[in-house]
Amino acid sequence: MASKKDERNVVPFPGNKYADKKGIAFGSTIKDYRIRAQMDQEQVGRACGLTGNTVSNWERGVSRPDLKLIPLLCDLLGIPLEVFFGMPSASMLSGTERHIIEDYRRMTTPNKAQLVKVIDAIMESQEETRKDGYRKNYMHLLGHDSGLAAGFGAPLDEEPDTFPIFVRISRDAMRSDDIFPVNGESMEPTFPDGSMVFVERTTPDELSYGDTVACIVAGTPYVKIYEKDGLHSINPKYKPMHISDDDNMRLIGRVVGLVPEEDLASEAETAELLEVFADELN
Repeated sequence: MASKKDERNVVPFPGNKYADKKGIAFGSTIKDYRIRAQMDQEQVGRACGLTGNTVSNWERGVSRPDLKLIPLLCDLLGIPLEVFFGMPSASMLSGTERHIIEDYRRMTTPNKAQLVKVIDAIMESQEETRKDGYRKNYMHLLGHDSGLAAGFGAPLDEEPDTFPIFVRISRDAMRSDDIFPVNGESMEPTFPDGSMVFVERTTPDELSYGDTVACIVAGTPYVKIYEKDGLHSINPKYKPMHISDDDNMRLIGRVVGLVPEEDLASEAETAELLEVFADELN
């Protein structure tokens, strides 16, 4: 139910239940700007068609101005609306911004139209520059949720979920096709738990003994060292795997190296990069 105004055209607070609660500081704001304007309460009251006592009540938090009075009050005391209503300071215009707006309002209609065209051209150029910067510094590889381990890893689905993952351009990134996470501590210290590795898609014929490879054995992804007698674990705790022609083993590729954490795009950067590379990803 709407609050009833009293004979002074103000909306009273219901009792004192708001007295100790934090809220928008109408009273202190009115008082601060009244003092800045070098006006007393009587002068402000007369300008609003009210009494000085009413203004005193506003400033003490006993009552607050009627909404219809707020534009007049803000104009009289020079209170920005965002300040009056306690809006974040980031929304307030700087002196330069206010100056530009004032100049725009004084322009003729043809000049306003011309300025809008110039601004549109500048913003379009700025957007292209931003996108070019992303294209020159980032590339996308295929990301995987399923991790690699030296010992016993998690089974890999037949069709695992993949997604584009963005990383800064580097020699290792340029060589690679995929990025896999590392699961567990079985590959430390070479590949720490929670790190990510670059993987270059290769065929068995392209491998050399001693290469570190990502592979799937019996549905489980591993990182192993490819040797003449089989697949050796990075962690000596695990025995070599001797793979025969009958074993269900599939090579993913050669492990190029660790992905530097600082080279991975942040969540905010990824959102923008998805837009920049949208055509390629589709």
